[in-house]
Amino acid sequence: MKKLIEIFEFTSNGKFVVKVFENRIELESTGTGNLINKGVTGTSVFFLKHLTSIEYKFQTKTTGYVEFLTAGYGHVDSTLNKVKSDNVVLFNQKETDKAEKLINLINNLID
Repeated sequence: MKKLIEIFEFTSNGKFVVKVFENRIELESTGTGNLINKGVTGTSVFFLKHLTSIEYKFQTKTTGYVEFLTAGYGHVDSTLNKVKSDNVVLFNQKETDKAEKLINLINNLID
């Protein structure tokens, strides 16, 4: 079992818990909003060696997202579909620094 490095909690646009391990990312969507938008999803696991890219965008003045892309999870093209996707973390402007820290940590692990 690889070591847990850090846990990131995003609570502004849905509730997301992202656990970063030495070899993988575990993404859990919780809360009523995610239950309505996604249904019961459980935890999505993305192994770092399988990541093809990470898309980060602050889309509007209030909403941004981090999308984890692997061969099994293709790019989601619309905002509505991102809200429903199991490989997307949504956040707001207050959590931008946290999202950037998450991306930098993952990029450092991949390099």
